Amino acid sequence: MKISTITVARFLLIISVAFGLFSWWQTIIHVGDESYTFLNYKNGKYHAWVHAFRESFYDIGIMTIFVLILFGKRDWRTVSTWKIAFVLMFFYYVPSWVGGLFYPQLKFPNMTATVVHLAMIMPAFLALFISKKEFYK
Repeated sequence: MKISTITVARFLLIISVAFGLFSWWQTIIHVGDESYTFLNYKNGKYHAWVHAFRESFYDIGIMTIFVLILFGKRDWRTVSTWKIAFVLMFFYYVPSWVGGLFYPQLKFPNMTATVVHLAMIMPAFLALFISKKEFYK
């Protein structure tokens, strides 16, 4: 029995989303955490909670779009949707790594976080690239 490329891509995306949901949970639990505040921030010490809350909704929305694109109807998979998915993935995942190049404080805080983000990012990009021919038919 031969497994189709789109099936493999979907499986990889499920792995990515599972790790993404773990990362999402780590973000959402910061909302309400007194240690996750800006003590001297002029716009309010709880402003970090606003960003964590907003980011958590962005995360769910973007992961949902990825799932819809790969699991949706065949006619949803077009050259345009592949390019949109690529741009979304690029700008969703790249900030996880780029910030640390400029500010050491923006690096992942520990090896677990690094592994979780790799397990979130790599399968998603791999899924998109191995499924590319499905979008270019």
